[in-house]
Amino acid sequence: MDGLILLRAQWDRVAAWVLIGLGAVLVLVGGAQVRQVSDLGDQLAFMLSGGFAGLVAGVAGGALLVSAGLHDEWRLLARIEAGRVGDDAFPVARPDGRRGLGGWARAEWDRALGWGLCGGAAVLLAATYPPLAASPWGAAEVAYVVSGGAGALLAVVVGAGLLLGADLRDTTHKLDLIEGADPAGPRLRRPRLRRPRLAAALAAGGAVLVVAGWWVAAVTLRVSVAMGGLVLAAAGLLVAAVAVAVSGLAMRRSVSAGLLSLERRSELVVETTPVAAPAEVDGLWTADGLRRFHRSACPALPPAAVAQRRPVPRSTALEPCRICRAGE
Repeated sequence: MDGLILLRAQWDRVAAWVLIGLGAVLVLVGGAQVRQVSDLGDQLAFMLSGGFAGLVAGVAGGALLVSAGLHDEWRLLARIEAGRVGDDAFPVARPDGRRGLGGWARAEWDRALGWGLCGGAAVLLAATYPPLAASPWGAAEVAYVVSGGAGALLAVVVGAGLLLGADLRDTTHKLDLIEGADPAGPRLRRPRLRRPRLAAALAAGGAVLVVAGWWVAAVTLRVSVAMGGLVLAAAGLLVAAVAVAVSGLAMRRSVSAGLLSLERRSELVVETTPVAAPAEVDGLWTADGLRRFHRSACPALPPAAVAQRRPVPRSTALEPCRICRAGE
């Protein structure tokens, strides 16, 4: 029973490690099979079914693993927001949930497109393998590898980038709600989450290179020329992967700055008087110089909370913390 509960709670991490393990097995088995055969067609078939399929599974698993960490971060911010929204002094306007399917599609277009691209990558791999295995022409087999293997890998890279971008966007939105919940609180500047237009242009350029590589391989009967198309497609994959990675890092930098801003906002509510050893109030914690009491894991509690603690009687001058909801 505990295992089922853990599986339901951590399904994304479990699925991520399964995909990563499957990808590693496919790449190793495919590489071993390629070394054991001498026919070019068989080598390309193993390259598609083992190498490219393993890479697709590995990229999808890695993206899902990163997404799981972002979801944990988002849930933590949701608890903080719920604590502040629960306070009548700081109401937060909730968006209207009656937007319909059209409103959902406009709001979640990146997530829907990302999942569609990841699913399309699996379908493309499965649909390309039979004609590749049946083709007697080497150049045509290379063209199938480019269209099925490189095309599927490009789709899953772009799809993973869109999914992670959607998760980062949700985290930024939650940070904005928390910041707006306290109009009287200190305003700290942080970089805004901008649309990655340059990254989108580079990813589109990578897709153009993949299509050009397929065209070079598809219109020739010479294997050497078709291999040049495969190299061109690989270059396009590299450009698209770098564009998605750089865009993701820039978006993550904005979110990290927002989390740091939230931590600094919590620190600014502490009075500037010297902080002595923390004191316990009915199982909760405060410290000299603080005007609120907190739970032990509250981010607004200063680091001195790990020092020696001394019990004191209940103080009516202390207020409950709005972040960790210590008064409940």
